[in-house]
Amino acid sequence: MSETEFDLPLLIPSVGPDQAVWAEMDVETTWLGRILSVLTGPPVLRMTIATPMGSTDFRYLREAGQTGFLLSPALVSTEAAAHFFNAESRLEDKVLGLSIHQPGGAMPWFKEKISVRLCVLSWDSAHKADQ
Repeated sequence: MSETEFDLPLLIPSVGPDQAVWAEMDVETTWLGRILSVLTGPPVLRMTIATPMGSTDFRYLREAGQTGFLLSPALVSTEAAAHFFNAESRLEDKVLGLSIHQPGGAMPWFKEKISVRLCVLSWDSAHKADQ
């Protein structure tokens, strides 16, 4: 378990063709943020992932972050997913880094520290041919 802060890039471990990175991230709301969320709804958080092909922004869902999600390879297209499920590694789908961004302003919606847990998942595709 490690920590990061909003807007700071978090480096993602390099993985092989038979590996993936699973991420669990906990963004905690401040007490003032909880009160205001009841009145106005929570603000939208953004997540930026960096790949060898550039950066892409996504809406960050706190519930998904707490549960965990497949971070790398980035399955942002049908083609990327097809390659992943065929155990084919593509450099352009590798996630190099990510950062979480909160909306600007003086309101402290969230605590500064974000808890992060990155797990490298491995499997052996050599057994796939035996089955």
